[in-house]
Amino acid sequence: MTNLDPKITYTSTPEEIEAMHGKFDAALEQVEKDFGKAYPMIINGGPRW
Repeated sequence: MTNLDPKITYTSTPEEIEAMHGKFDAALEQVEKDFGKAYPMIINGGPRW
């Protein structure tokens, strides 16, 4: 299996680095939607708040 996402290396071009920043920013927007959200601990198969 091959990974087609660009890798950041010492030889990455400015375009590749800019693309990585764009992907990072988009992922951060998705993650930020869950900031502050509470999740229960699961103990003996049941949620505990």
